Amino acid sequence: MSIELIRLNRKLPDYKSVKRLYKSAFPADEKAPFGLLMRKSKKDNVDFWAAYSNDKWIGLAYVLSYRDISYLFYLAIDDKARGNGFGSGVLGALKEKYKGRNLFLAIEEIDEKAENYAERINRKKFYEKNGFCLLYTSPSPRDYAASR
Repeated sequence: MSIELIRLNRKLPDYKSVKRLYKSAFPADEKAPFGLLMRKSKKDNVDFWAAYSNDKWIGLAYVLSYRDISYLFYLAIDDKARGNGFGSGVLGALKEKYKGRNLFLAIEEIDEKAENYAERINRKKFYEKNGFCLLYTSPSPRDYAASR
């Protein structure tokens, strides 16, 4: 699978699709304003990626880097592209792009009482399948994982 990461900008034909996906894929309390993300992505240490497979837009990723650490804030695959291995493909492309750096992300706490418990388990399995391992459970309701 060939995945290409292209920096998001307003002139990109899929800009509106990326914006729509971002707004629909994450809970309101976990999202920063889209305009703020775009402004921040102009900095050297912030990357807002549109992900493509065979020239077809499939998703987005937002990464913030500092020293030898890169933190994957957002990863989303378009509904029409899900279930085809694109999430794994994008993670592979990100791991290659940030090779030599520690790539981290946060996942929801695996809480049996949570309404979306099964979804949380599946998300954890997805990241583990793609080479991430649980580093520690934080005092807040997030677990932190890093690429191996």
